[in-house]
Amino acid sequence: MTRANCCHTYILFNCFFTLAPSKVKDLSQELVAVATFSSNFYYLFTQNYFSSTAEETIFLHTWSLAVEEQFYIFFPLLLLFIRTKYQRLVVISFLTIASLFSAIYFSFNNPSLNFYFTPSRIWELMAGSLVAIYYPILAGINLKTRNRLSVIGLATIGVSVCVFTKETQHPGWPTIIPILAVCIVIGCSNGTSVSRILDIKPIRFIGLISYSLYLWHQPVMAFLSIKFYNLPHTETLILATMVTGILSYFTFKFVETPFRHFSFNTTRLFF
Repeated sequence: MTRANCCHTYILFNCFFTLAPSKVKDLSQELVAVATFSSNFYYLFTQNYFSSTAEETIFLHTWSLAVEEQFYIFFPLLLLFIRTKYQRLVVISFLTIASLFSAIYFSFNNPSLNFYFTPSRIWELMAGSLVAIYYPILAGINLKTRNRLSVIGLATIGVSVCVFTKETQHPGWPTIIPILAVCIVIGCSNGTSVSRILDIKPIRFIGLISYSLYLWHQPVMAFLSIKFYNLPHTETLILATMVTGILSYFTFKFVETPFRHFSFNTTRLFF
């Protein structure tokens, strides 16, 4: 979260000097929610993700970071009280299924709540835990079968990106398809043609800066939409893509990489 804090501090500093007072007030409230890992609940009551005003909400993308942080705080604590590997498998499987049913239920009965609601989202993260548990089994499947599964998985992800719209009941039963596809690619692609495709330098580079891309894309798009509201949407999108790419590269190079290789010497600090 250090990288996110650096980016968000820089954004906030600039916004205080460029946005209208009413926007700055809203931004301050959003930042409190971001800092307390509760922005998904804040936006649940203040912002429809698919509304026309969503593009102008600078920190809207942090709803997913909040869900992740809530999961990363409480899930490990839960595992501390579970002793055996079998018990962990049972608990993780139960929570995954319960969360999935929550997502499907609320996708029909309360879609607005469902989109930001942590219990309707954690099954997507739990799926990764199940892949980690079953990875030795998945990796043991013969290479020919894994290659076919990986190709199907990657193609399914691509189709989902093109087919899913704001009308899709997401998260819900349609979400099972891309999540399962991602699990297949992660669990089965090692040593396959898909692994070699994903290892191509330009694709790998996008993967390396992907976290920075995520941190910057919404603030840049929102800021440009507010300041250049007369600019056509397509031109704004192109400009936002260029600016986001540049900022993400420099963030990766001068913030993310140094923090990744930073060595914290506790002995020197205390003694």
